[in-house]
Amino acid sequence: MSATQDSGKLLSTYNYLVPAAGTTNAFSCRNVQAANDAIDFSQVSSQSGLPFNPSGLQIDNINGTVPAVFTIVQTGFSVSCPVGKQMGVQFPAPAGFTVQVTCNGANFAFVDYPVIPYQF
Repeated sequence: MSATQDSGKLLSTYNYLVPAAGTTNAFSCRNVQAANDAIDFSQVSSQSGLPFNPSGLQIDNINGTVPAVFTIVQTGFSVSCPVGKQMGVQFPAPAGFTVQVTCNGANFAFVDYPVIPYQF
């Protein structure tokens, strides 16, 4: 499975602060094996048809075999989750950004609500 819009699943969520659209959402991908695959969030819409603008990322790389790396193309901002770890991060999120993903066996979810940073 590669990390493209076709492999992801957008889920409605109800966490933290609710965006102006009325509900929170998560773009969730499981057991991803990606070598510099791109996710273009300008092509992802919420279930209500509104643009999905994530600003947080939850990563589960417990079963990963390489660090899970996420790089926002427009800003160069990068997040890396070590093998065997889980983490949650916030990041500067331009509207309609594209993210490059490199991982092997990671689960992750881009979310449009505030994430309290953590690492286990």
